[in-house]
Parts: sequence; C-alpha cells; structure tokens
Amino acid sequence: MLTLPFHVVGCSHESADASIIGRLGIAESELSTLLHDVHNAGIPCVLLSTCNRTELYWWGDADAAPLYRAWVLGRLGAIPARAIERRDAELAVRHLFSVAAGLRSQRVGEPEILGQLRRAWMIARDAGVTNVQLDGVFQRGIQAARRIRASAGASAWGRSLGDAAAAFIGTQCNLTATWTSRHVLVVGTGAAAGSAAAAIAQRAPATLVITSRTDERARALAATTSASAVAWAERHPALRRADVVIFATRTKSHVARASDSHDAMLARAGAHTVWLDLGIPPNVEPHTAPAGLELFVLADLPQDVRSDAEGAAIADSTLQGELARFAAELRRRVLLREIGAAETLRAHRQLGATTA
Repeated sequence: MLTLPFHVVGCSHESADASIIGRLGIAESELSTLLHDVHNAGIPCVLLSTCNRTELYWWGDADAAPLYRAWVLGRLGAIPARAIERRDAELAVRHLFSVAAGLRSQRVGEPEILGQLRRAWMIARDAGVTNVQLDGVFQRGIQAARRIRASAGASAWGRSLGDAAAAFIGTQCNLTATWTSRHVLVVGTGAAAGSAAAAIAQRAPATLVITSRTDERARALAATTSASAVAWAERHPALRRADVVIFATRTKSHVARASDSHDAMLARAGAHTVWLDLGIPPNVEPHTAPAGLELFVLADLPQDVRSDAEGAAIADSTLQGELARFAAELRRRVLLREIGAAETLRAHRQLGATTA
C-alpha cells in the first residue's frame, strides 16, 4: 500500500460532458499563472490540460483541491459535484500511470496523451513549481507508460488518433486509392492536429495545408509534415478549396459556422467534400450539412474492439507490474534511509563512548 502524499483532482471525459471539458481547456499561455497560484501556496504541482481532461497533480500534505475547485467555479460557475474527481496516494499513482499509458483515454490506447503529459510536467518543472518527489513520480509514470505501451504493441492496440482519422476517411469516403488527387486542410496545431497531419502526409495528398489561430504555430507544424501553411485570416478560401477538412483545434467557440459549410459547397459547386470534426467541444457548429458535404465527428470514428480489448488486457496486466515495481522501489528507499539513520546513530554512540 502506497502512503506517499501524491494527489490528483480534475475533470475528464469520464466524469463530465464535453461542454464542461472543453470550457475548462487551458492554453499554454495560461498555465504559468495557474501553476504559480498553486505553488505560491507552498504546493508543488503539475497541471495537465487536454481535449479530454484538465487535472491538477500535486505533492505534499497541503490540499490543492480547494484551489482547483475555486478556479473551476470561477471559470464555469455552477458545476455538478460528480464532475470533479479526486484520488490520493496509491490511487493517484495508478491514475497517473493509466492516463500516461492511454488506458483512461476516450480512445483507449491513443499515444498522443503520453507526449501531452510529458510536456505538462516539463512546463511545470521548467517553471520551478515542482519538487524532487513530484518529478520522480512523473518520471516513473512516463517510463511505466512506455513499457506498458511496448507490451501491448503486438496486438495492434493504441493506433494514433491521426491514423484512425485518416483510415476512417479513406474507407468511409472511398479515398483509399485517391488521396493523391485530394486537397486536405487541417485546422489546428495541437496533438490531435499534429497526429492527423502526420497521418495524412503519409498518404501523399495533392496538397496538405495547415491553418491555426496562431499563424506561427501553423507554419511550424507545416514545416514538420512537408505541408504548407495558410494564415488564419485566409481560412475561408482554404475551406472552399479543400476536398477534406480535419478540424482539431481547442476552442470554446465554433471555428466553422453553418454558413461556412454552405458558402464552401456553393463555391465548390457541390463537389464531394468531407469534414471531420475531432474537437471537444465541437469545432463545427452543429447543422444539417448541405448537399455534397459529409460531416463527421469524433464519435463516428470506430475502434477495433477486439484489438483494443486484447491490448488493454495486456496493458492492464503490465500496469499492475509497474505499480508493484514502483512500490518496491519506494520501500527500498525507505529501508535505505532507515539503515542510513541507524548507521549514523550507531556511529554517534560509538564516538560518544570513545570520548567518554
């Protein structure tokens, strides 16, 4: 049984609906202020915010949960009590390891979360708001997640969101053999958008274009995927040119209105077009799609139930081993400290006896 003072409190897709999770999303520009608010209370912390969860992890006997709840209420107002979940000690460690490995993701096994969690920890560490103990738990959680994923990899489990999206579009819309004649637009630059852009790039479309509310980030993602970037101010003409559009940006308001889809299809003279909205909450305003446009959302992406079940079972078994490994390491450290203290006490007694 782990009794270490490690804790997590947060909202996720497991406890709250998409509208709450989406409105809680924290941009990196906001992270520093929130992290320092907690750290100024004497609490080492890490804040993880993705499309599916916003969670505060901390170390120590002080309680950071009231600060998190106050921030949530200040941002959202009233919120169902069950939307906020808390875990402590062993349950908090298990949660961290499971989140890092993708076992608690909306799409079980998705690999993007490991990079997101690692980045959240590095941002907190670089901001000087963690401590050695908290760093140690995150280091071991990341190491454990890599071993868990490796153990389950043989089952074809844990395909990236981008691969799943590209495969779905190709199969559902009969594009498997015709990507080379398609013009693709990716809206966003986060983990989901990057994964989608990488997967689409492998299929060699006629053109691959990235746009984002931050033009610099769009250019940076485009450079890593042999794509081109278009300024946010020019996104509407880009929508009209694209045969396939993948929306994957974190936003609290719709980036594409119903009128945008109608304008795009009018400009395209009804030519077959696919829009896939991976946003949480949705990036595209819900509406009846005009003729020629197929509009899909994240929930439309199928999961390979068999391989996911097999992979999750292997991953869960490995998770138990990783938790046991972590507990054994903690016990060794405690034992070494006790031995060191005993040796120091014996040395002092011997010195005292010799002096006397």
